[in-house]
Amino acid sequence: MRIKLDRKNKKQQAMKKNKIYILILIFVLPVLLESCRPYRDRRPWMPKKHKKQKLSSKPRRR
Repeated sequence: MRIKLDRKNKKQQAMKKNKIYILILIFVLPVLLESCRPYRDRRPWMPKKHKKQKLSSKPRRR
């Protein structure tokens, strides 16, 4: 009986560890993936910087 309880306990501890690892993965993986992506596509929620105005030889008509 004692051995069965120990096995169950070990399984539960392993499950707890797995859950922790999965939680860490969920938080860390997107950050890593985002850091690998090209900069222009990254972080859509951040405000865009102003685009530089193209200097053309012709003045703009209003």
